[in-house]
Amino acid sequence: MSLAHVAWFSVVSLVFSTTTLRDRMLKAQKAFNRTIGSVLVALGVSLGLAR
Repeated sequence: MSLAHVAWFSVVSLVFSTTTLRDRMLKAQKAFNRTIGSVLVALGVSLGLAR
């Protein structure tokens, strides 16, 4: 299981370290952060209103 995790995260780090993909992710980061933030706020409000 540990070897599988090492292999997986090695592949992920190699893929996401490519310049093209990294630049695309950085451009989309602001919108992504706002989307995730909105979802978390909505979950918090629904939790606050739940019985």
